[in-house]
Amino acid sequence: GQEPLTELGNPARELVARTARLTLMGRKTQQLQVQVTNLLAANRTGGQVRTDLSTFPTPEFARVSIK
Repeated sequence: GQEPLTELGNPARELVARTARLTLMGRKTQQLQVQVTNLLAANRTGGQVRTDLSTFPTPEFARVSIK
């Protein structure tokens, strides 16, 4: 449905909506950064450590990829 005209110009509502969008974009950015780091680590020799539960970038690779 559509919002009433009185709600469309409400600055507080706009601020809440923008804050929610920015928070969501921040979370998606972090998820994408983790995926990129994992893909880079998977394609480099010595870039990963495998465990029973998951695969992680080595501390050395993580340190270098952040810079």
